[in-house]
Amino acid sequence: MKTNDLPLVFLSFMIIFPTAIMCFLPMKNRLKMPLPRLMVVGSVILLPLVLVATAVEYYMDVSINMVMLPLVLISFILYVRSVDADISVCIAIFLWCWSMMSSISNMAAAIDAVYNPKMGADDVTAAFVISQQLIAIAWIALSAYPVIKYGTRIIDNLKLRNIWYASTPVTAIYLSLNFLIRPLHYDTLYTNKVFIAFIAVIAALFVTQIFLTVLFYYIVNEIDSHAQLAERTRLLEMQESQYITQQKYIEATARERHDFRHAVRTLDELLRAGDLTEMRRFLDDYIQAMPKNTITRYCNINAVNALLNYYAGNAEEYGIKLLLEIDIPDNISIGTVELCSLLGNILENAVNACLEVPTVKRFIHLSVMNRDDTALYIVSTNCYGKKLRIKDGKYLSTHRRRNGLGLRSIAWTAQSYGGLADFSNDEENFYINVKIPLHKGAEKALDDDFAR
Repeated sequence: MKTNDLPLVFLSFMIIFPTAIMCFLPMKNRLKMPLPRLMVVGSVILLPLVLVATAVEYYMDVSINMVMLPLVLISFILYVRSVDADISVCIAIFLWCWSMMSSISNMAAAIDAVYNPKMGADDVTAAFVISQQLIAIAWIALSAYPVIKYGTRIIDNLKLRNIWYASTPVTAIYLSLNFLIRPLHYDTLYTNKVFIAFIAVIAALFVTQIFLTVLFYYIVNEIDSHAQLAERTRLLEMQESQYITQQKYIEATARERHDFRHAVRTLDELLRAGDLTEMRRFLDDYIQAMPKNTITRYCNINAVNALLNYYAGNAEEYGIKLLLEIDIPDNISIGTVELCSLLGNILENAVNACLEVPTVKRFIHLSVMNRDDTALYIVSTNCYGKKLRIKDGKYLSTHRRRNGLGLRSIAWTAQSYGGLADFSNDEENFYINVKIPLHKGAEKALDDDFAR
């Protein structure tokens, strides 16, 4: 047994609590339960583990590091189950926090060496325990604001697993170095200038890790900014494509209206001349030449009418049973261009999916409804043939090796107006549900309704 002070052994293991706080700070937006409840549940689980670790170290004369290792592994499992984040993020944040805490432990060891030069790394003293806890609390107080502000931002925005995994070897190296430089016997620090070198190395490791963390943030933030810019550019290109589709339809119907005026003048001249036979022949030829699809007015927005008529013609051409239920109020928050882009992407994806299915089974049902003057609900159902590809909960394109851009455009448009988009499927049908608040006050109710 390396110490006969049981309370000090217990307090040495209690360092796991400030470390847990450090781990949860950047996960503020990812907690699976409210923070007060999480603290209570975490304490109920961790405190008995700390008591067991204390008993093992105190009565069985086991190295404190050997006992700490399984305690850390168990706390990591609990950490992963407490947050809604990818495993790569959990590993990166957990290692970073314990690496910082290992630097703090070495600072406490340096202070302990001043007061207890005959002790060592395996000894638990009041100077070490008190110093470790005070430095840890001071570090949390100083770093809490930037960690919460910038840590949550990078965790929420950075979705690339490879970057998170790439950060772990560097952090693991810092953790290993802090563990290796801890002197087994403090009296070795009093040889020549080893004590000064020890303090210099601790400070260098601590400062360089903070520097690399800040550098990592700025690099990743820059990567994310470029990725978002490229994404928005692609989405704008898709909006432009839908706009061009509308314009083509409007131009086509404009030509028909222009030709109709000439036809009316011709009929008027024939009627004036009393040539009913020629008039009958002209009408028969004109009816035969008229487009088969009729122009339907679905709502008060001409651009939306043009878009829906265009895809109604597509559906008829490809033998797709199309059912449209459109009720769009005048006071909608979403712009006309964005609404046409959203509906165009939904119908374009649906038409493409139907082409993979036998003609007799092809169908699309699109409903755009106003609900209680609070939200615009867009619900689409269509058949599909190709096997769907899903990765990390996101639907991938069946034609390209990347995320389905049409669905991402739908989600991005909905979110930009405070709305929500949900995609799902069963064995035969694909479902899209989009909800957009009609005004700012409807956003909270919309979130609650969508959650249900």
